[in-house]
Order: sequence, then C-alpha cells, then structure tokens
Amino acid sequence: MKLKERLKHLRLKNKCTAKQLAKYLNFGSTAISNYESGRNEPSIDTLIKIADYFDVTIDYLVGRTDISNQNSKNCIKLCKVLSLFSDDEINKIINILIYIKNADNK
Repeated sequence: MKLKERLKHLRLKNKCTAKQLAKYLNFGSTAISNYESGRNEPSIDTLIKIADYFDVTIDYLVGRTDISNQNSKNCIKLCKVLSLFSDDEINKIINILIYIKNADNK
C-alpha cells in the first residue's frame, strides 16, 4: 500500500476529514486531496506530523511495513522478554505458540 492509499485509509479509519487534517498541518484543504491522488508528496517534516497525528510510524505511513505504531510497541516488548531466553528456549516457545494457535483454529 502506497502513501496515498495509506493516508486515505488512516483518515477514514479515524473518521478524519481532509479538511481537519489540512487544518492540523496548517495547509489549504486541497493539499490532502493532492497527497491522496498522488499529485504531490509531503515533505519529511509533513510526514512526521501526519505520522504523529495518526500515531503510526513513518514506515507504516509510506507503506514500507504493515506494522503500525501499536504493533511496533508490542514487538519491542516481546523482544525484551525473549532476550531473557536462550535460542533453544525461544524455539520451544515458538513451537508452543504455534501449537496453541493451531488448537484455537480447530
């Protein structure tokens, strides 16, 4: 998903109008429609503001990953916990999680 699609998706998901987002960014109302149509692309500073507004990472916003900010925070927590275990223990944990997931799907 590219920036133009991701931006529109985030706006609609968060029930935010293009006018509201443009006002937050101190832009005219057509700026957001230009981003969503692909006619223009935001500057890095604007990307940062948009990512902050929707509480997502820039990588998520521009489509480099499907991991939003919340998922990223969960990954960091999981990495911290897993750092307490050896590689063998981590493999056992993964196998247990796969077993649980498969049991839930039956």
